[in-house]
Amino acid sequence: MEFNRKQLVENINNIIQQKKLKVGEVEQAIGISTGYISRLSKAGNESIPATDVIWKLARHFGVSIDALISGDFSEGTDNLSILRKFVKTLNVQTAEGLLKWSPVTTKYVNAVLKGQEPLFFLVRETGEDCGVPQMSEDFSEANRTYSRYKKRVIDCAATNGDPAWMIGDGFKTTLPDGKRVYLFYMGAELDVGIPQIGSIYEEFYVMYLEEWVADAAEGYWKAAEVFSTLGPGYELHDDVWDLAANLAMSAYDLEIDTGVKNAILSFLKNDSMEKKKVEEKAGAAGNRGGISVD
Repeated sequence: MEFNRKQLVENINNIIQQKKLKVGEVEQAIGISTGYISRLSKAGNESIPATDVIWKLARHFGVSIDALISGDFSEGTDNLSILRKFVKTLNVQTAEGLLKWSPVTTKYVNAVLKGQEPLFFLVRETGEDCGVPQMSEDFSEANRTYSRYKKRVIDCAATNGDPAWMIGDGFKTTLPDGKRVYLFYMGAELDVGIPQIGSIYEEFYVMYLEEWVADAAEGYWKAAEVFSTLGPGYELHDDVWDLAANLAMSAYDLEIDTGVKNAILSFLKNDSMEKKKVEEKAGAAGNRGGISVD
């Protein structure tokens, strides 16, 4: 494999950033001069680090020499980095039309809460009547769910049992391997454990992954929370916000037959080409000194 100096330097800088190391401390630990790593990154510097420096860096970082030289550390291997990469990949594939999302409406979830539809993972049966919460005058089942309705409640692991509800429709898609991904925007009243404060209101995203589990009978769908943007997961908020905007357009976009869509795109392309030809002819005529008269 051909040595790639740029890849090596990028890996050094990425690892330092991901491990939250200080450049000066790394340089001191492996016995190189202060500013050495910064000079490596400077534009126009094509010098190649000595073999012993590469070896010392790899040992200090806890990676192999081969990984440091030719690996890809643009994304970390910690859970947060993996989840961020997952969300960004979902966003890219949604934008490219490779993933199609559909809405999980608040009306549907409210019907589940009322017992008018079968249970699904976001709603749990309590076994006792919890009543119906007092709702504000502007409440609408078209844009929000109840947190509970008699014997059924929204079951959100992120809130540890505190009341939670959907704000707007949720969305779901099916991955190439058949698993399903769900994204919901939620509201919650969280008990902070301080009597003087009581509860606080929070809004957050929560993502679930659902997969089919085969058993001796018919099998069943099993869902698990992937992450929520409460707590440490808040670092994913901006990435999830971008995904949510993208998938909403996918979920509510008009359905067009593939053949019809291709025909329309072909027409628009030809129209654009014809306009360009007219503009080029007009430009050429102008360059010759104006309009010609026969």
